[in-house]
Amino acid sequence: MAKTNKEFVTGLFQILWDRQPDQQTVDLYASRLDSGLLTRAGVEYNFLIAPEYSPAAEQIVRLYLAAFNRIPDTDGFVFWMGVHRNGGSNSQIADVFAHSEEFVSKYGAKLSNAQYLDLIYQNVLGRPADIAGRNYWVEAMNNGMPRGEILNQFAQSQEFKISASTKVYASVVYTTLIGRMPTAAEAAAAPTNVEQLVLKVAQASEVTPTLGSISYSAPAFVEQQLNDGSMTSSIILTLTGDTFKGNIGSALGKLTNVPTGLTGTLIKTTDTTATLTLSGKATAHASINNVANLTVTLDNTSFTGGKVVNILNAVKTDLQINYLDIPLTEVNHLLSGKGALTTPLVIDLNMDTLTLDSKPLALLSGEVKQVDYVDLSQIAPASTSTGTSTGTSGTKVTVTTTIKGDEANNLLLGSNYANFFTGGGGHDTMQGGIGVDTYVFGITPVANGVDTITNFTIGKGGDVLNFSAFLNKTGTTKIAAVNAAATTPKAWANGDVLTVQGNALDPSKLAALFGTGKAFTGPTVASKMVLITADIIGDASIWYVINQLDVNNITPDEIVLVGTLKNINNLSLVGFDVTNFL
Repeated sequence: MAKTNKEFVTGLFQILWDRQPDQQTVDLYASRLDSGLLTRAGVEYNFLIAPEYSPAAEQIVRLYLAAFNRIPDTDGFVFWMGVHRNGGSNSQIADVFAHSEEFVSKYGAKLSNAQYLDLIYQNVLGRPADIAGRNYWVEAMNNGMPRGEILNQFAQSQEFKISASTKVYASVVYTTLIGRMPTAAEAAAAPTNVEQLVLKVAQASEVTPTLGSISYSAPAFVEQQLNDGSMTSSIILTLTGDTFKGNIGSALGKLTNVPTGLTGTLIKTTDTTATLTLSGKATAHASINNVANLTVTLDNTSFTGGKVVNILNAVKTDLQINYLDIPLTEVNHLLSGKGALTTPLVIDLNMDTLTLDSKPLALLSGEVKQVDYVDLSQIAPASTSTGTSTGTSGTKVTVTTTIKGDEANNLLLGSNYANFFTGGGGHDTMQGGIGVDTYVFGITPVANGVDTITNFTIGKGGDVLNFSAFLNKTGTTKIAAVNAAATTPKAWANGDVLTVQGNALDPSKLAALFGTGKAFTGPTVASKMVLITADIIGDASIWYVINQLDVNNITPDEIVLVGTLKNINNLSLVGFDVTNFL
């Protein structure tokens, strides 16, 4: 099915600029496309040559070519672009590719490191590996470098950027402009000039233009702050390519799936506009009663041209009614809330702000600047297992809560949705819920404080510790727990997260774990790492290590405590998975 102009513009932002657009900008572009003032090819070209253009889409296409030796399928490409847009790195995506069912089915499940390297050389460079290159990369894999990292380095190499550029650019432009990937013949024949490529793809479009269309000023009705079941505003329908039939003030079409207590009307206001309103008060107006299928149906009698088949969106089945069910109140420095969320909620104590779906949110009582205790544990869990809902943009969104602390010692209790915690500079206590929670640590020990984390779930699909601000990198491969008494040194690299089992480990004991005959190899360059330690009965401790004075030795004063994981002992450490770190 052909994309609407709003869907087309949203796709340009998401794929070509690797970010979500604001609805006002989407509506502006869409209205100018609807009116004929702009063309899709012209808008596409402007996005491609703009300073905001992101190489992310090209990088994902190259990963497909390097891993599977094929152009991406459209759905898969859009999915992985979404993963990248939401924080997934190229190396993480490449690692998934290297262990995927397609990869195993195509190349086999038991490739040696040397066989894997030959495969990547052939897919990317079109030749077998040279001896020096083979030895270097095989040794790197033998020493623990993930296969996904090697796949990504080859895919993003300058040599491959040049050799694959025609296929890559064609894939990006075909997908964003006409909603499909190019055929092998189309990719091979694609012009290298951006302007010529856009024109060629536009001419290849199979989409038959619609003679007219209706745009809707908003995708949803939202309950008033009074929380009494009444709606805040109207939705304006704007028609292009035809005119509405009848007198000004006459009723048009019909509405279905209107909740009890509300009355829906669609009234002609001009020849090309109509106003949709919901009056009255909904009898049931908790968030569980939200409506996702309010339907407007216009037929031949609604248009002067008399042909509804020529009008896009003459029947719209996905208008929403969203009820406010999250009253937030601040009393005696405690900010709390109940109800259920349909869009992401952000509480920022450092900036003294509240936002819901990226829009400012007011308290029913109190003021955010007095808050040092946040309790969202009474907010109802998501109505679906995935925690997704239809947001104000009209697309599926992942419902999350984000709580950012300030310099005080904050107590932050998360919701039953996925939580994102940033404690701030104080000694904070943070407690997650039943969702996948992420705890973001500060760039330095001072910026972080000493935080206490409860309800942390270890293992694949569990909660996440984000040390990327401190380590200047994401991901770790050194998650296997090491006994502090070990005498065979384990290798590590700058930016790793290491887990250690031992008794009453403190900075002095930890500093003594590095060197010949110790648990870990000694440092040779200035480096940073995170240590997570635990004994048999206590809680796990999180330490920042900054080795920069004597790069060949780690000293106790270079090891600083930044956190505690409650109820994680040395037996629990073995359950850590790479997905627990970011």
